[in-house]
Amino acid sequence: MNNSKVRIPKEIAADVFAQAAQLYAQENQDYSLEEIMQAGAEVQIPPEMIQQAIQQIQAKQIRERDRQRKLKLILTSGGIGAAIALFGFWTYNTVASNATPSGRSLEANLPSANLANANPLDIPPAPPPELPSTAGTTFTGEVKQYLLNPEGKVGWAIT
Repeated sequence: MNNSKVRIPKEIAADVFAQAAQLYAQENQDYSLEEIMQAGAEVQIPPEMIQQAIQQIQAKQIRERDRQRKLKLILTSGGIGAAIALFGFWTYNTVASNATPSGRSLEANLPSANLANANPLDIPPAPPPELPSTAGTTFTGEVKQYLLNPEGKVGWAIT
């Protein structure tokens, strides 16, 4: 390619060098510091600028590697935490459902009955107190209030 009459516009010169450097890098996977310095000298880049660029790029690579490690640790910890939480929830539900000997709830072990009116000690209710007989007695007055007794029957209060 010794054709000196071929001219490359300056708008694409930077792209040409970048592409050539990339192609060269594909063939040669690494460079010595001297090779980088020599290449920089050919395009009039001071050696101290190349040194500074190398340090910045290495620092950036270290930060990126640390960031990826931290992200991986966070994701792993989060996954483990979620697994522990799900295991705890499953264990709690399993233990709670097996709390009675038959594995059923206490209500399921009782015979079907009206639990609202059930006496928990199976003691029969006390009989109502003996009232004097009012047979044949007539009461007069005004009914002020209707009352329900424990059996659900209507009573009244007369004043």
